[in-house]
Amino acid sequence: MLIFLFARHMIYFRLHCSYFSALNLHTRKIHGDKTPDALTCDECGGRYASKQVLIRHKNAVHEGLKPFHCIECGKFFRDSSKLTEHIRTHTGEKPYACNECDKRFAQSSTLSTHKESVHTGEKLHKCNLCLKTFAAKGTLRKHLLTHTGERPHKCDGCLKTFAQAGDLNVHKLTHTGERPHKCDVCLKTFARACHLNFHKLTHTGERPHAGDLCAKRFATSCTLTQHKRTHAKEKPFACDLCPMRFAHSNGLTVHKRVVHAGERPHACDLCDRTFTHACHLIVHNLIVHKQALTHCGYKP
Repeated sequence: MLIFLFARHMIYFRLHCSYFSALNLHTRKIHGDKTPDALTCDECGGRYASKQVLIRHKNAVHEGLKPFHCIECGKFFRDSSKLTEHIRTHTGEKPYACNECDKRFAQSSTLSTHKESVHTGEKLHKCNLCLKTFAAKGTLRKHLLTHTGERPHKCDGCLKTFAQAGDLNVHKLTHTGERPHKCDVCLKTFARACHLNFHKLTHTGERPHAGDLCAKRFATSCTLTQHKRTHAKEKPFACDLCPMRFAHSNGLTVHKRVVHAGERPHACDLCDRTFTHACHLIVHNLIVHKQALTHCGYKP
C-alpha cells in the first residue's frame, strides 16, 4: 500500500516540481559532495553541494515554502522525507521494529527514543536550569518550555496557545469533533493515538511500569512519574496567582479554574446545581437524586 501511494506521489512531484530528483537529492544529502566549491547560504552560512540543493534549502527554511503535497489529505511538507513519514499515517505502516520487544514505529527517531527511554534506562540529556535528566532529547526540549513559559503555537479558532505544535493539532480536533483513533475491542474513539494506547491497557490489565521505591505498578509511565512525586514530596507545578503548588499539572489546572476563575464545571443533569469538583456532584446525585453517576464529562 505504501509503495503504491509513494509511487503516486513520485508521479505528482515529477509533473509539478521542476527541481525534484530523488536519486540526486539522496546522493548529495546522505553521502555528501566532497567538492571544495560548495555553495554557501547567505542567510545562515550553511554550505551545500549544488545550487539546486541550496535553492531547496532556502525555499524550505528561509522562505517557508512547502512544495511536497500529500494527495490523500492535501497537507504540504517542506521535504520528501517528512511526506514519506506522513503517508504512513494513512497506510498505518510501522517499518521500524524494536529488537528488544514487539513494538513497531512509523519513524526511526521514535524507535530510537523508545529504546533510550524504555530499554536502556539511561538519562543522558540534562536540563541546565534544574539539573533534571531525560532519556530523550525531545523530552528535554519539551521540559525546557516549563521554565520559559513559552507557548508559541496559537489556535486561530479560540486563540488558545500551546507549547508544542502537536498539542495544538490535537486541540483543533475539539473544534471539529474529530476522534480518528478507534479501539478495535470496544469501538471507543479518541482524539490522540496515545490516549487510545492508554485505553487499550484497560482491556489487557497490563501495568508494565514499576517504581523502585515501592511495589506499586502502573499502566503508563506518566502515572508512575506522578506517583514518584508522592515519595519525593515534590510539587513542581506552581500557581502564578497564589503560593499554592501541586504535584500534578491537572491539579493546578483545576485549582486555577475553580479558585481563581470561579468556575463550577460539574453540572447536575437533574437539577440546576453546579459543583466545583466531580466527587461533589457524585455525592449530590447519590444523596439527593438517589442515582449513581458513572462518569463525568468534564475534562480539566
